[in-house]
Amino acid sequence: MMDLQYRLQDARMQRMFGLVREFVQRCGPLCPVNLAPWLRFVSPRWSGFAAVRDHRDALMTLFDELLDEHRAKAAGGGEGSDADLVTRYLAEHKGDRAAELNLVFILMDLFIAGSETTASSLSWALLFMVREAEVQRRVQRELDAVVGRHRLPSLEHQAR
Repeated sequence: MMDLQYRLQDARMQRMFGLVREFVQRCGPLCPVNLAPWLRFVSPRWSGFAAVRDHRDALMTLFDELLDEHRAKAAGGGEGSDADLVTRYLAEHKGDRAAELNLVFILMDLFIAGSETTASSLSWALLFMVREAEVQRRVQRELDAVVGRHRLPSLEHQAR
């Protein structure tokens, strides 16, 4: 959507993943404010609302920075200046802060959903492999055949 690629070690990505992880842990379905939304007015801190708000604000700041950088790159005719969704959206809604805020929320939703879905799927896969020894052995054999015993898997192994 923004023609961006990051390395796993990138500080911004680490911060974003950390915020999402904390958000999901603190503000999950059993968080009091999710069970009784009116509690946010009675006790924002105890209900979990303050944590939700703080994490949302921190993520919004990061995504606002990304949009500012993206806008500057596009204005300078940078890489992919008119080829991605975000650049076109910003051009269509130039100066409309409500539309930009909506875009920030869309980007946040997609990032949270994508990262949490992946983490959850991997957690369940590992849990089932612990339970099913034969499946675990088959996965290990495949990893050994493709990657080997003395290296970590990487994207170069994906095609195999």
